[in-house]
Amino acid sequence: MDLVYLQFRDKISSALATRRVGLIETLLEVADA
Repeated sequence: MDLVYLQFRDKISSALATRRVGLIETLLEVADA
């Protein structure tokens, strides 16, 4: 496996995880309102 590819995949998965958390928080805020 290429190290660059692994780092790239790592960045993408952490970015997706961050976005998912943000979406969940937004949904909870909307549900609260």
